[in-house]
Amino acid sequence: MRDHFYNIVAALTEMTSADEHLHANLEAESSEFVRFNQSRVRQAGKLQQTSVQLALQKDNKHCSASCDLSGNESDLDTARQLLEALRERLVHCPDDPFLNYNDRPISSDNTRTAPLPASHTIAGDIARAAADLDLVGIYAGGDIMCGYANSYGQRNWHARTIFNFDWSCHLPGNQAVKTNLAGDDWRRDELEAAIAEQRHALETLAKPVKTLKPGNYRAYIAPPALAELLGLLSMDGFGLQEHKTRQSSLLKLAAGERQFSSSVSLSDNRGDNLAALFTEEGFVIPDKVELINQGILTGTLVDARSAREFDAEVNADGEAPVALEMTAGDLATADILSVLDTGLYINNFWYGNYSDPNNCRMTGMTRYACFWVENGEIRAPLDVMRFDDSLYRLLGDQLEAVTAERRFMHDADTYEQRSLDSMYLPGILCRELRLTL
Repeated sequence: MRDHFYNIVAALTEMTSADEHLHANLEAESSEFVRFNQSRVRQAGKLQQTSVQLALQKDNKHCSASCDLSGNESDLDTARQLLEALRERLVHCPDDPFLNYNDRPISSDNTRTAPLPASHTIAGDIARAAADLDLVGIYAGGDIMCGYANSYGQRNWHARTIFNFDWSCHLPGNQAVKTNLAGDDWRRDELEAAIAEQRHALETLAKPVKTLKPGNYRAYIAPPALAELLGLLSMDGFGLQEHKTRQSSLLKLAAGERQFSSSVSLSDNRGDNLAALFTEEGFVIPDKVELINQGILTGTLVDARSAREFDAEVNADGEAPVALEMTAGDLATADILSVLDTGLYINNFWYGNYSDPNNCRMTGMTRYACFWVENGEIRAPLDVMRFDDSLYRLLGDQLEAVTAERRFMHDADTYEQRSLDSMYLPGILCRELRLTL
């Protein structure tokens, strides 16, 4: 598909005039999906899809459109017709003051693909490991590819083989424990270990729930729950555009009025994770962009349009992290309960939203295997509670410890296509988490 894509762009380039510039972006996947309910396979299938977006630029005007590719010779005719339609439309487009395409070709090829076991093999592993459980989930695995090419001769290619199994195990009623496995190497022993942990959690979930009064509670926030908070922060916290237009929830951090704990360092670490290192405008971007270093905001994400508007260097294809990583601490996983002593063990938050963005305060619900801990032992499942607290507290003056182990979490989104977004996060121990109702 890479060579097919490049050949199409080369042929289209010959059809452009000297004052026209062509930019092409390809997105493709070859995926297998298996849906489970009550630990049985309910649906299985394969998907292959490829689409290409063409953008035609002339001076400060541009327009774009996309089409699907089949992988055969007819694709060139389809792309040629699309180019002609763009040329007709371009004359009616207004000038774009923030148009910013790369015109200094830098080519690259970053391919890391290796066969995964067949989906029926993986499905068999799952069904056997959870045969007596009410397991509900989706497995998705295979190759994801993206490419960029332009009429200047630049060629960029990125391909990954990745799987993601996202599932939950349920008890009668409204109790469940949720987890996921993701990576490029399917290991049955990791699946069995994860399901064994779920069995242990389900035993506790079967006990009567503990209802708490609103107030401040000592709390351990596990990586998936922290991902909900940092995912919300990522929507407006780190973009240059949000900071320049005073819309970021981290304005007080940027101004030095508030500070996170020195234990908090965050980066968008694409090079060690899944995302591509080039943008749809053809800019090659860094492996890693430091965002917060020891509690202090040190960087922002800058896409092509913001770079033109604010005279900055492009370092991202969008202004939200796609490979967010937090530095580990020194709290061993085996010691979490004993150090927590008495308080909340939060596995997941649900429906997170801002309650006061100016103070980076968020609200949401506890969900999926959240427990009450006493004297270092899990005693009871928590009734669903709402939290309302500021990250300036949870990652600031109330942050007591960060775990030494981190968890890789691949975005399970398959809307239109499988995602390459991910997070690599530790858990955090907080002296106080505010529950409101």
